Amino acid sequence: MYDYVKKLIQWRNLNEVIHTGKFRHFIPADGIYVYFRYNEKNTIMVVMNNNEVEKSIETKRYSEFLGKFKTGQEVISGNSLDDLSKLTIPSKSVIIIELK
Repeated sequence: MYDYVKKLIQWRNLNEVIHTGKFRHFIPADGIYVYFRYNEKNTIMVVMNNNEVEKSIETKRYSEFLGKFKTGQEVISGNSLDDLSKLTIPSKSVIIIELK
């Protein structure tokens, strides 16, 4: 837990978009809440799964933000996401994606 929080705080402190970027959120659907922080340089997508089970979501609903991005990188794990059209989110968890 310590390493998780430490990594998240370090990442947050280094990303201006978190502090000064605009905020856009979407009404939760099926236990999934999504919001974006964005500015002229960066866009961050945060996906929260409040369900007791893993969920996969189609991202068409967020196309106004995802339309110009081809890939992303999950902040905590560092995993690259080559296909943003569908995301899988573990139960009771959050993923933070730096869009590229």
